[in-house]
Amino acid sequence: MISSALAGCAGSDSDSEKDERIASLESELANMTAQADESATHVATLESTLSEALAALDESNADLADLSVRLDSAEWHKANLTNQLSETMDLLNQTQDSGMMAQLESEITNLTSQMEAADSQIETLNSEISQKESEINQLDATVTALESTMSSLTYEIRNRIDSCPEDNPGMEIAIGYDDGSGAGTPDDGSVSYDEVQFTVGECSGDSGVVSQLQAGEARDWGPALFVEMGGNIYFAGNDGVHGWELWRSDGTVG
Repeated sequence: MISSALAGCAGSDSDSEKDERIASLESELANMTAQADESATHVATLESTLSEALAALDESNADLADLSVRLDSAEWHKANLTNQLSETMDLLNQTQDSGMMAQLESEITNLTSQMEAADSQIETLNSEISQKESEINQLDATVTALESTMSSLTYEIRNRIDSCPEDNPGMEIAIGYDDGSGAGTPDDGSVSYDEVQFTVGECSGDSGVVSQLQAGEARDWGPALFVEMGGNIYFAGNDGVHGWELWRSDGTVG
């Protein structure tokens, strides 16, 4: 196996190489910080939206309660007018006095007009109540969706074998919403690639196994005859398939 420590120790790092390494780490830290800030902003936006939706829901429920009270009052008023109209018509049927009849007929006309207005008011209130109930249902759905999204926020700790030395893989924390985005499966307890919002972590160091030339049991395959040139290590090695060949490594994974 080839260790990146071999490439790293073949010659002392120059100041420029150290500066490049520091700049690379600072850049990675800046990227992770930006991703964390972006995720925090996203969560804050969700929380703000949820707060606004809950406030709107409370207001709509209060409006619905007020409309219901007004509807009850309008229906009571109509019932009272109906009783008055019935009593007035009974009096009209019983009286023989022409003056009284004219007065009662005028009252009946007035009561009928008031009942028509009451019917119109009741119809309007029923329409407003129906619209308000629809609005409340939509807000309920919005609140449920937001709460579900926020509750699905989770994280997963992973090895970073693909980008780190094989025997020194380092760790990363993948943070996202377990909501089934893309090819993900919702609520499976895992954050898939499409569900990840950002990751935090890096390789533990630049020392470790770079590559394994020959799988299985160790054999007489080298490496041997190391030469450092231009920041690379050149050596003889046998991958078990092509025999002894010249190999080169710059110390990176691959």
